[in-house]
Amino acid sequence: MSIIVGPTGFDYAKMFTIQVLDDLLIRHLEDIDNKTPDRNLLNLIIELNVMCELIKKSKGPLFTKEYVNKILIDTLDFLVKWHPSLSKQLDLFLLAHIEIGQMSATHPELPPYSPLKYVESDFERVNNAHTSFVEMIKNFNTPTISTMQLQALLLAFNGKMQTICHAFEKQLFELLKNFGLEQRYDLTDFFYINKKIRRNTIHETDSLAIRDAIAHYKYKIIKTGELWKIEFNNNEKGWNFNETYSYNDFIMFFDNHHKLYIFQLLIIMTIGMDTYLKRYMIK
Repeated sequence: MSIIVGPTGFDYAKMFTIQVLDDLLIRHLEDIDNKTPDRNLLNLIIELNVMCELIKKSKGPLFTKEYVNKILIDTLDFLVKWHPSLSKQLDLFLLAHIEIGQMSATHPELPPYSPLKYVESDFERVNNAHTSFVEMIKNFNTPTISTMQLQALLLAFNGKMQTICHAFEKQLFELLKNFGLEQRYDLTDFFYINKKIRRNTIHETDSLAIRDAIAHYKYKIIKTGELWKIEFNNNEKGWNFNETYSYNDFIMFFDNHHKLYIFQLLIIMTIGMDTYLKRYMIK
């Protein structure tokens, strides 16, 4: 599997892999381990830290292909399997990228496999939206909040959908289309959280159904004592979306929605890191 992006050479490969390991993979995995300690995860974090330190000290190729393959397999295996309710979506996401990589490698007439190109095109905008959303969500870890705060949370979700989710879905569709796979894969299978929702004769993701309901004010915020629930009722423009979420269920939906896109990004960056390692750091 190969990725062709921007600069090449050992120095760039060194810079890129250190950035992926330090700023993305290790940081996110350590955050997970702090919240839900796991022996296998801790071993993976140690493996990645050792690799990162070796790369920082390196002056030329230093790894065997077998060592790099083990790191790749261990990392992708964890990313796909860690969250059971998202494993099906993440596994399909990885399989699609593997299929595209194999097609590109065996059919010279096809375009090069360049998923990082799509990530890079919107990375700064997506990263800024992600950072703002994470900072905001920190204030919503308790059901004892005001109606105005909950309204702000819904609007923040819509903003996240407009930037992060739209960018990822657009990028993946373009990648599938470039390899003639847009009919083979249903885009909603990569991005739904709990279930798909029928709209006219097609299915959409539940996150899009919520976004449209919020955008057109097809919801009610109901408070009983100190407990909140959000009732969505959107039956216009082909939608048949009538769902009620408790506050805790809605926060869990938000959290899983966030994790899905973060883990898809980590999968892409891990594949990119693997490519640079094999191209420039195998001795």
